[in-house]
Amino acid sequence: MITFDLGLTENNLPWYCSCQRYETPELAYEAFVRLGDADPHGKLGVGVYRHQRIGLDKGAVLVSVVGLNRQTVKTAERILAGEETELHPDSWLELIKRRAAVVLDLGSKGMGAGHYRILHEGDGMKLP
Repeated sequence: MITFDLGLTENNLPWYCSCQRYETPELAYEAFVRLGDADPHGKLGVGVYRHQRIGLDKGAVLVSVVGLNRQTVKTAERILAGEETELHPDSWLELIKRRAAVVLDLGSKGMGAGHYRILHEGDGMKLP
């Protein structure tokens, strides 16, 4: 797990981030679904993303978690139980931006905290 500080304000809350790698896209998908099933109401308050690193991974073999609560990100890590993998800071920033955008969008539609599974076709989300 890493701590990612955006450094936007003096009292900025840090983001906690974890990326787990799997041997195959199918195993990554199973882990992604397992975490969603373990937290059906979104109580962990984390964003979970199945993705790949272009040029490094053959398919969506990564599952990353971002959140503002260290303990809930650690809980997600334990449920995912993959091989911890580092991402480039720009990739973490993209995932954090995605999490914030989704939370704001759902909130603007009157949807509160919860578990919302957003699936992407094919090999999942691709990060820069």
